[in-house]
Amino acid sequence: MLFTSNLITMLFTSSLITMLFTSSLIAMLFTSSLIAMLFTSCLIAMLFTSSLIAMLFTSSLITMLFTSSLITMLFTSSLITMLFTSSLITMLFTSSLITMLFTSSLITMLFT
Repeated sequence: MLFTSNLITMLFTSSLITMLFTSSLIAMLFTSSLIAMLFTSCLIAMLFTSSLIAMLFTSSLITMLFTSSLITMLFTSSLITMLFTSSLITMLFTSSLITMLFTSSLITMLFT
């Protein structure tokens, strides 16, 4: 009877140890899954942040290109204005030369 009770006690103790071991394994698996979830969420956050930084960088590049095209347009328009102004000055100068020639020919005709 003592032997039987010892066997029952040993079986009960071993089942308790097995249960504790199993529960610690389950706790380890649960903890590792939590750590994996945290790591995954960190990775997702890092990817999201890098995509935001990339979007900001791209938008600044687009803004720089747009600004440079505006500066080019202003420069081109000032060049066109300069050409137009110089052609006006040339026309005025030419017309004054024609007027001077016409006046001198009239003076010559009068004296002649």
